[in-house]
Amino acid sequence: TYVLTGPTQPTNIVELNGFVLFLGYDAVNGGELWRSDGTQAGTYLVKDINPGTASSLTILNYYSVLNNRLYFYAVDGVHGNEGWVSDGTSAGTFLIKDLCPGSGDGYFQNHIVYKNAVYYNGYSPTTGSGVYKTTGVAGDPTLAMNMSWSYIPAIINDTLYFAAYANPTANYQYNYELHC
Repeated sequence: TYVLTGPTQPTNIVELNGFVLFLGYDAVNGGELWRSDGTQAGTYLVKDINPGTASSLTILNYYSVLNNRLYFYAVDGVHGNEGWVSDGTSAGTFLIKDLCPGSGDGYFQNHIVYKNAVYYNGYSPTTGSGVYKTTGVAGDPTLAMNMSWSYIPAIINDTLYFAAYANPTANYQYNYELHC
């Protein structure tokens, strides 16, 4: 057992392709995505998503893994809270799409892997709130179902379910089925 030097407070460790990705902080880059193979030489910053000392990540709790890539949300200082993907390399770490153009938040929450895609809650001023679908190709999220805000997705008998409010002020939940 040995202690790696590098970022402080490494949290939210995710195994991917024989290495781990995690949220690490340092004085130069703030909170960013780091990678380690368990050795000192193999531990490094993947990408400074939000350049400088500002953090792009404050938590890495909300993530999905599909086809050996990590899907997560981050802020890059230009765009708001948006969906990102990483294969553990700098070149393979990128914004999927600026769903809410500019500094507005497109969100990337309550996501789940289903039939070779990631489904998640998102927001676009063009299409509104809803469940979006991405395969991790830059610019590809599409609106799978328009609804107010959905919560806690589940897969039951090979069907994807989201519980959602039909009206954001209502106290009743409705279940929507996405047959994909």
